[in-house]
Amino acid sequence: MDNRKPDKTDYFVRQLMQQRKRIYAFILTLVGNSSDADDIMQDTAALMWQKYHQSEEIRDFAALGLQIAHFKVLEFRKKQYGSKIRFNSELFESVLGGAVTMEEKLDERFEALKKCLSKLDDTSRKLVQAQHQKGQTIKDIAASLNMSQHIAYKRIGRLHDQLLRCVHRTLKQEGVF
Repeated sequence: MDNRKPDKTDYFVRQLMQQRKRIYAFILTLVGNSSDADDIMQDTAALMWQKYHQSEEIRDFAALGLQIAHFKVLEFRKKQYGSKIRFNSELFESVLGGAVTMEEKLDERFEALKKCLSKLDDTSRKLVQAQHQKGQTIKDIAASLNMSQHIAYKRIGRLHDQLLRCVHRTLKQEGVF
């Protein structure tokens, strides 16, 4: 019988779903093959689940996932040594360092983007969210707002440019860019 509290399980699932893309992108960067990355992600999630229930509290769920993913990729590489293509440890560590640096930069850019999105008016924010979070097509967005596809396309294009400039400005002000 499972004595775990449902709320702890729910929390794990929510956190995993929030961080899955980030962890998967990290793995994919290191292995370069989506099939292998899928397998490693599955192994990573299973070990995260095990570690999660062994500990009292996890302060940084993403960091735990990235650390486990790193070790799972190392395990994968050891198993693959029989293959024809081999990478030396220096190259792998270099790629890993680049992936970690890229991850940090993505976090900084994402935070800047959130700040910039909060500065948009409601209609503009809804346009961007409709396309990127809800995955709606320009045609669907235009129909829902009673505007031509051409106008919707131009407006979203201007918003992307505006957000890009805002993100660059924000990163410069914070000394990141």
